Amino acid sequence: MYFSLGLICLRPTICSLAWPGLSVECILSTVVEKEPVMNCIYIEPIPEHTEQNAIKQLFPKSTKIEIFSPQSKTPGDMRTGHALVTFADTAKAAAAMEEGTTLTLNNRQLKLSYCTKQKITESRVSEHCTQTLFNQQISNINKEEDFLSNEQCSDNIRDIEKLKHTVLIGNVHEKVPNLNRIIRLFISSTFKDMSDERDKIMHVIYPKLEKYCSSKGYILQIVDMRWGIFDSAANEQLTTDICLDEVKLARELSNGPFFIAILSHRYGSKFPPRSIPEYEFNILLEQCDQNGKNLLNKWYKVDKNNVPPLYILKSVEEGELKTQWNNTDYKLVSNLLYNKAQAANLDEDTLMKYTRSVTELEIKEGIFNTKDYNFRCLVFLRKINDFDQLKSETVDPSSIHIFKKYVDMDRDTNNIDLASQQMINNLKERLARKLQKRNVKHLSVEIDYKPDVIQNDMMDEKFRNYLDEFSESFEKTVVNLVEANLNRNQILFYVLENYADLFHHIRFCQDKVKGFTGRNLFINQIKSLLVDDNSQYIVIHGISGSGKTSLIAKVAEKVKDWFSNINFVLVLRFIGTSEDSYNIQNLLSSIIKQLAHRFNLIINYEEMSPIDKLYNYFKIF
Repeated sequence: MYFSLGLICLRPTICSLAWPGLSVECILSTVVEKEPVMNCIYIEPIPEHTEQNAIKQLFPKSTKIEIFSPQSKTPGDMRTGHALVTFADTAKAAAAMEEGTTLTLNNRQLKLSYCTKQKITESRVSEHCTQTLFNQQISNINKEEDFLSNEQCSDNIRDIEKLKHTVLIGNVHEKVPNLNRIIRLFISSTFKDMSDERDKIMHVIYPKLEKYCSSKGYILQIVDMRWGIFDSAANEQLTTDICLDEVKLARELSNGPFFIAILSHRYGSKFPPRSIPEYEFNILLEQCDQNGKNLLNKWYKVDKNNVPPLYILKSVEEGELKTQWNNTDYKLVSNLLYNKAQAANLDEDTLMKYTRSVTELEIKEGIFNTKDYNFRCLVFLRKINDFDQLKSETVDPSSIHIFKKYVDMDRDTNNIDLASQQMINNLKERLARKLQKRNVKHLSVEIDYKPDVIQNDMMDEKFRNYLDEFSESFEKTVVNLVEANLNRNQILFYVLENYADLFHHIRFCQDKVKGFTGRNLFINQIKSLLVDDNSQYIVIHGISGSGKTSLIAKVAEKVKDWFSNINFVLVLRFIGTSEDSYNIQNLLSSIIKQLAHRFNLIINYEEMSPIDKLYNYFKIF
């Protein structure tokens, strides 16, 4: 026996789903024949207002549980609504054609159903899933033997069936695939020596790739942090953290390639870590003399609010402190931590944050911490011809500043930083061993160090030719990797098209519970109401920003434990966050489809319009 538990979040800004300004989020539990009871949980104190009267009219028999949160927030002006639901007359009914197809893939038969794309708007054309279409997609995949083996295909089929069951019962604990049609590329490179390549990417390559991705139904986004980070973030010593967070975000959002590294002979800058665990900081202090201890204690201050405590690098604003940090102390602190971390015999992962450049940390996160790196990552390696024979002494003194652009040098002695050279060479060797050959592209270039070329801001013809070669290779390689991912994901997209909205709400829920803490009083009161034998509605009420959505998401996460001995279906919608939850007709259609698919009921979707016919289907459940 199954019962349905629904979590429906009404966003205050979606006027077609609730009153304009109505700040409520509802949990709809088991519906039985008797008249339901309603409970309101107020996350913020509510003043006497017409909105309260509206709730009373909707739910005359209501039990109010007033929960007073921090008093710092004041509910804004709320407008009076005149109807529970409004929807645009032009809203199109969700129309899907049920079609069953049996195909053989790697000696396994897979039954396909509900695989026709939904015709939501006039701009979207209904597309049938046919035997021919699937055979073509399978053929495309099998051509990519290096990407997907027969055994992996069979595993993917089993994974798809498991995913379908996961989303239909509303299991928010399982990882679900990303069905976004977004290609988000994070460009990782050193700053000074790769400025011409990055300019080429943004001004020449990006428009072409954007047009190509658009033709495939994808949105292209390119992230290049070297174009600059806000001064406020840099002052807060957040540069490294922001770069690594953007790498993770690109990996999460991109449905295909997401990380491209461009390297040459420059290793890049090393920044002191913004935070150091207290126990680790004490280990480093033990390695320092008194001057070193004074320097670290000058710039790092303990934060006992963290558990465990952290030492946080001081922020620098405009003025003497920032000048001192940029001119002298930044280098002193970096070198001190670099040397003492190695002397302390820290483990390799811990040591990296003290000894590696931002670029290598990005590559570690983007490539070495990614499972399917050969599907999603590319590396371009630029070699300057005769670089190994070139020494700084052979360069015209008037051009030494341009030589510094392409190699790490000691700022005091103007000698090549041999340690950095060793690190960049090691990194390139590790990448060559990690990635397949087609994921690593080698290019060479000649650099002209003549003073007149630099002074006149002229670009050598050979360098222009190299940039053209780089552009062609970059565009072609990215397109090939996007194509490989399209073939890889095509069956997944078609089979799971009707489940895309369910995936969205589960992923949205999972994002909302990240870092969630506290609210135990609210959670326990909701639990006591849900496990009560009486069928009831629960309305969580509060102003924008008071935490209603995160609370709903946390409840969705916990219901599996609360009802562990019962088979149930969780109907979870964060209204207004997806196309199928943006107006009432699509929302109701989406809920009906989830329940129909779960219980193998045959629904004539063509009869789900006009909207009054939708209500009749709820009687089935």
